[in-house]
Amino acid sequence: GGCGTLEWRKGADLWAQVAALVLSELSDAHFVWLGGARGEVWRGLQFDLAKMGAADRVHFLGATDKPQLFFAGLDAFCLSSREDP
Repeated sequence: GGCGTLEWRKGADLWAQVAALVLSELSDAHFVWLGGARGEVWRGLQFDLAKMGAADRVHFLGATDKPQLFFAGLDAFCLSSREDP
């Protein structure tokens, strides 16, 4: 899993690359990103994931007021942030 807004500093693009690499070895895995807004960055990520053959196993959820349920369901979390305030 991953989490944050869909912007450069949160590294969702790096996370998507990690997902594609892992999925090349573990084709039954799923990757889920919590948060962010669907916009230009999201469309770019969808395009990149399709080119990498991973779009059907990578999911982007919206924001939630109960993130603890999301985190409790993960097997692993990837902190892909380039920087944080």
